[in-house]
Amino acid sequence: MLSLALIFGGRSAEHEVSLVSAGCLAAALDPTRYRIVAVGITPEGRWVMPDDFRAALRDGLAATPCRPVALLPDPTRPGLVVGDGAEVVPIDVAFPILHGPYGEDGTVQGLLELAGVPYAGAGVTASAVGMDKELMKALFAQAGLPQVDYLVARDRAADIGGVVADVEAAFSYPVFVKPVNLGSSVGISKAHQRAELVQALRLAFAYDRKVIIEAFVDAREVECGVIGNDKPEVSIAGEVIPGNEFYDYEAKYTEGMMSFAIPAGLDAGQAARVAEIASAAYRALDCAGYARCDFFIDKASGAVVLNEVNTIPGMTDMSAFPKVWEASGHVATFTDPLVDCRNCKERFRADQLPSSGACPNCGAKDTFTEARHFNLMFKTFVGPVEDDASVAYLRPETAQGIFVNFANVQTTSRKKPPFGIAQIGKSFRNEITPGNFIFRTREFEQMEMEYFVPPEEAAK
Repeated sequence: MLSLALIFGGRSAEHEVSLVSAGCLAAALDPTRYRIVAVGITPEGRWVMPDDFRAALRDGLAATPCRPVALLPDPTRPGLVVGDGAEVVPIDVAFPILHGPYGEDGTVQGLLELAGVPYAGAGVTASAVGMDKELMKALFAQAGLPQVDYLVARDRAADIGGVVADVEAAFSYPVFVKPVNLGSSVGISKAHQRAELVQALRLAFAYDRKVIIEAFVDAREVECGVIGNDKPEVSIAGEVIPGNEFYDYEAKYTEGMMSFAIPAGLDAGQAARVAEIASAAYRALDCAGYARCDFFIDKASGAVVLNEVNTIPGMTDMSAFPKVWEASGHVATFTDPLVDCRNCKERFRADQLPSSGACPNCGAKDTFTEARHFNLMFKTFVGPVEDDASVAYLRPETAQGIFVNFANVQTTSRKKPPFGIAQIGKSFRNEITPGNFIFRTREFEQMEMEYFVPPEEAAK
């Protein structure tokens, strides 16, 4: 059984959302494979280990007895130092389910990298850029992806009049005003005229030193999930139908204030365009593991416009990310059936092979091994394992990792979708399927020797 540090809470305004996401994610972890080590971060930034994880999620960290905890500053033995240091809890992997600054922005990811702890989701750079809407949009523009027009105001809280003048010179009302470094629609306003713009700017500047102002597009809002690395897979898109004028915090997290239409009412061209842009945006940010992509569909022209990428999307019962993956068919089981081609040694999902039986890579026929599921090691076996010669060692680019079965999780209305976990080295990318999250580690050279090189070569 692996020890998984589930890191939740955080210092951002999205602290409460993280508690809900952590509860849903914890319910989905297979208890026969994972021992959850709950690590809470208080709104003040203290790292604690709650005595009662469920109580901490229900009542909050402040109302729950907790012990102080810190990451062990020794990459050779990843773990947590509890209390005065007399107790050290080893951890195998970490899953940060933190939304907003000081968690989703690369800060915690960098800390985990320094401590040598593999973790789920995007790396440091993608997390940081994905949190900063200005930098994210700059990369999207460089990649030639369609976006709404926008302006960015910096450190201008004392000069609201100057910002208003810039906005009115560039756009017509209404406009959207957002803090650059927040998510979950926190601090976002729709301003219909100057007085509302002034109020919206003051609200946004209360959360961030940078504020982004976007031109209004009369559009439908569509979201999809993305999982993978260099060749990501995109889920079915779902349409957000908010109960309020736009998809604000209240609509996102208040029961009955919004609904999803899944699949979204898109024609074939629009659906293909959403998938194409989502994949391109994911690669532009160099995301890993999983993310959610948000879009506008212009009601007049039908054009698909990219809004943003969220590197740690909400995992609540009301969140889009689990819903669109459920609709995409990844529900019954986490693991995917895999086959190897004996001729070229490439690996494929058994349910995606051509009907001709030919290998998609080398064209050879009838050369596939029997389908088998991912296992828990970094080596797999081709055929009956009778001796060391039967062991097939994976190349780094096809490394498989650690897996979770989410199929047993039920809610009143649906099954939660399957997610999983895979581990890769810092210096390479492996190909994973929609059942996998990704763990990143700097220990590539050590892993290569231990897991990827046959024993006779390792001894040389």
